[in-house]
Amino acid sequence: MHAARLVMETCLDEDRDSREFSRIPVAIPVRVEILPAWKGAVFAAVPGALLNIGRGGARLRVGWGFAPGSRLFVSLPVGMPNLRLLAEVVWASRATGRGAESALYGVQWVERLSSGALRSILLRQGLSSEAEAPHGLRV
Repeated sequence: MHAARLVMETCLDEDRDSREFSRIPVAIPVRVEILPAWKGAVFAAVPGALLNIGRGGARLRVGWGFAPGSRLFVSLPVGMPNLRLLAEVVWASRATGRGAESALYGVQWVERLSSGALRSILLRQGLSSEAEAPHGLRV
């Protein structure tokens, strides 16, 4: 339990330059807006899910093909209006023979989340106590 709390503190500590790969396991339904090559428009919007999240980025599952370097908006249901984060695809993985639902992506936030913003996202997802947080993480 102490190690799990340390992981959360590392993700939320603004004074440390934490690794951008530090992540907290979650299951958050999101809307992914695919950006075209020209500015000011959205090409398409599809449902997806964040499988983990951190100040530097997240792991995203979505039924759409993206190449590394693609930019997209990830909208999280955490308020009115939803929180909309600009992200860049860092890596892509699609399991063969599993269909589009198995497409996984590592995304990096264009602007790193503050620890307060990350805490707010987790609290809005109901991760407000040790019993509810994955792996005993406390927010």
